[in-house]
Formats: sequence, C-alpha cells, structure tokens
Amino acid sequence: MEEIKKLHDQVKARMKKSNLSYQTDANKHKKKVIYLLGDLVSIHLRKERFLSKRKIKLMPRANGPFEVLECLNDNAYQVDLPGDYGLIFSYIQCC
Repeated sequence: MEEIKKLHDQVKARMKKSNLSYQTDANKHKKKVIYLLGDLVSIHLRKERFLSKRKIKLMPRANGPFEVLECLNDNAYQVDLPGDYGLIFSYIQCC
C-alpha cells in the first residue's frame, strides 16, 4: 500500500512538472497587455458579430483606432464605437 501511494505521488509530481513545462513553452510568445482609459485600440471584426462591416473574407479584419472608455477587467474593455456598428453595448473582449 505504501509503495502504491509513493508511486502515485511520483506520477503526480511528474505530471505537474510536465504541465508546467508545456505551459511555459506555449506562453513564450504571449505578451500581457493592459489598456488604460483613453488608450486607442483596434478591434477584430468577426463576421458573426460585425456582419455589416465584414461581409466577405477579403475585407479588413481589424478596424480602429477606438478609445477605451472603461476597463472592466484585464481582458474586457468598453470601447467608444460609432453607431453604425450595430451594437447596443460596446464591450470588447481582448484575446
């Protein structure tokens, strides 16, 4: 029984170590960006959300710059979009 528990602990430790190495390798190219009030940002125009602005795949994927009005958290911001975008709330989530 003791040997099995020891073996399970060793396996758990190896899994944590390998998951940490996978995580660091996957996040090497990522850069954490936090926008402040008044910063100018571009938005990604997805066809599902902005159908009138991006009808075909050859149209530009990004549009901007737009001003950040409110920071909801590190990943979501309220952006000052013009009325022709067809959104009631202009909360944009960054990826």
